[in-house]
Amino acid sequence: DGRIFAGAQNELGYFFPSANGILTYHSLYHLLPATEQPLADVWEMIGYQGQIWFRTNQAVYRYDGTTIQRVYADAPVQALFATNDGLFIQSRLSQLLRLENQQFVPLLENASLQSEITGTAQGSKDTLFIATLKDGLFIFTQNRLQPKISQHQALFQNKRIYAATLLPNQQLALGSTQYGLHRFVYFGQWAQA
Repeated sequence: DGRIFAGAQNELGYFFPSANGILTYHSLYHLLPATEQPLADVWEMIGYQGQIWFRTNQAVYRYDGTTIQRVYADAPVQALFATNDGLFIQSRLSQLLRLENQQFVPLLENASLQSEITGTAQGSKDTLFIATLKDGLFIFTQNRLQPKISQHQALFQNKRIYAATLLPNQQLALGSTQYGLHRFVYFGQWAQA
């Protein structure tokens, strides 16, 4: 609907063009229950099924167009992401939870996941590539999470991957803070493009 959602320390809201086309900020902070104020830093926002989801390190909030509700605050929250299979959060580093009936329920615990999820890219219909800050790449399929071992594992683990997206022709683009963009093609194993 033309709104650009934004979050910051102790603030969340959206930008929307005024009648003369200038983007104007509209705070939603007043919709937070008093028990949720002040608000920690908002790190991620995702539109999912007609609602906007906001993530802080302590909680996840849902904005339905008129109200804001906290829907998860049981543990630290490291990531929030949407896939073909639903809306997910990463909690306690090693745990993934999926949204079911407006609640996040545990989906899996994986001891090899000990770093923040920093990017996801939808592969085939049931395969998701997950990039982490320090643990490299993982593949999530059929509710199972497996490290993706390849000859590029050192690059995946040490280059501080902060973004991932699938490009045309099955190329996976990984963005890093210190070493720019890396492209990979998957033909049974990864080859740098």
